[in-house]
Amino acid sequence: MIKLTAVALVALNALFTASASDQWSATLNPSDGGTISGTATVEGVGTADSTLVKISVNGAAPNATLPWHIHNGACGSTKAVLGSESAYPKLMTSDAGSAQASVTLPVRPSKTGSYAVQVHRGTAMPDKPGSDVIACGDLKLVMNKTPDQ
Repeated sequence: MIKLTAVALVALNALFTASASDQWSATLNPSDGGTISGTATVEGVGTADSTLVKISVNGAAPNATLPWHIHNGACGSTKAVLGSESAYPKLMTSDAGSAQASVTLPVRPSKTGSYAVQVHRGTAMPDKPGSDVIACGDLKLVMNKTPDQ
């Protein structure tokens, strides 16, 4: 009976550990003359390769369409987009200049990497790389529930 109880406890622990998730957050601050601020949260969901991302911004132009992404690297030195650029829904601002969006990505940030959430101008400026970023916030790991993978 003791062996059966021990096996059941190990199985329950594995079940709860597998469903636990890591969480990151970022405070978005205006950059390059922008006026946008906000927050972003990132939470690992399900398996080790899914991430729920939520973003909320205010201070944008009314009725604007703004692209946003998680990038590898910190604000000011970002690199490639995490996941597919087309997977991120555009922010559609209200009459008051606020917007929210969420997306589940089939990728999860590494606990040891650095990442930033960037909001971009509605139009890219190819002759000035990085100049289209109007808000940025570095993601910080705030909860680490699962072992490193």
